[in-house]
Amino acid sequence: NRRELEEAYGKPVSGDASVVSAARALMRRYRLEAMLVTRSAEGMTAVTLKEVHHLSAEAREVFDVSGAGDTVVAAIAAGLAAGLSLPDAARIANAVVKAYLDDQVGGRHAATSQTTAWLQSRVNDLAAQMQAQNEEILRFKARTGLAAAGPGG
Repeated sequence: NRRELEEAYGKPVSGDASVVSAARALMRRYRLEAMLVTRSAEGMTAVTLKEVHHLSAEAREVFDVSGAGDTVVAAIAAGLAAGLSLPDAARIANAVVKAYLDDQVGGRHAATSQTTAWLQSRVNDLAAQMQAQNEEILRFKARTGLAAAGPGG
């Protein structure tokens, strides 16, 4: 990811040009043929010595991207193992991570809906209990002849 690219490069990286420059510097230093830099909401950049492909993020905004990086790596590895070019494998990885994050959001939405339903049920139960207690208080007052006293009285 971009943070790891900055750590390896030793300088801050922001914007397309500096991502490509840092990636190519590291590629030369470590004799790599290609590098893929994931860039969160900015998508990912596939860099070779001759080509650059900036891929927009496909995923919608989410609060927790746990596992998304592993999903990208697995999809890229599968694509490259199947003989795809790095840009094509990255495009597939982008779609796969979108599906993964959509599933995460869907799962959280279902959990939130279940929690909301439980809380509403609990609120309804407590309201019914309170109503029953108020009715019991009124019956007690009627049996004992207690009258509601106003302020000071």
